[in-house]
Amino acid sequence: MFNRQMELIIDRAMQGIISMTSHLVNLILSPIITFYLLKDKEALKNGINQFIPQKMRGSFLKILKDIDYVLSNYIRSQIYISLIVTILTSIGLMILRVKYSLLIGILAGILNIIPYFGPILGSIPAVVMGLMDSFYKGIWSFAIFFLVQQIESAIIAPKIMSDNVDLHPITVIIALLVGEQFFGVLGMLLSVPVVAVAKVIFKDIFMEV
Repeated sequence: MFNRQMELIIDRAMQGIISMTSHLVNLILSPIITFYLLKDKEALKNGINQFIPQKMRGSFLKILKDIDYVLSNYIRSQIYISLIVTILTSIGLMILRVKYSLLIGILAGILNIIPYFGPILGSIPAVVMGLMDSFYKGIWSFAIFFLVQQIESAIIAPKIMSDNVDLHPITVIIALLVGEQFFGVLGMLLSVPVVAVAKVIFKDIFMEV
């Protein structure tokens, strides 16, 4: 009986490690792939053009231009959200007089790009620094992070995303929920830009018709 329980615990632990590793690999690869796509977009565009019939190239290039525009706005939105999270977190921790509040806030803003894991990782330094002073300061530090994340996910992110990628806030929220439900962390990272790109393609095709 004991051996069976140990086998189950080890099996679940291994599955958890494999799942976590898979998520981390996806999180690392996604920005790298995005960087090279943006960096070499002209070369990619020219290469793809060779396979597009001459009469369709104008429409195709317009779609590519619109996709580039909406993806650029999406990246800009992520930067805005990270800056707001940095400011709110830093101010909250400064009010609590937590050491290195600004540095912790900047780290929180950067990690905020990663769904689920980012906010958790970002809160650890604040909680640790707070606990070094007192137990209650550690609890309040965590409360600051929790409050900022609730405001960011419910108000700030949907509003900024909707304004910059031309999607209704409810559409943004639904895209995030659906992406997380079917594809996990990677789905949350890519759901909004995928929906925005799909909208651009359908819009351009419809207008062309």
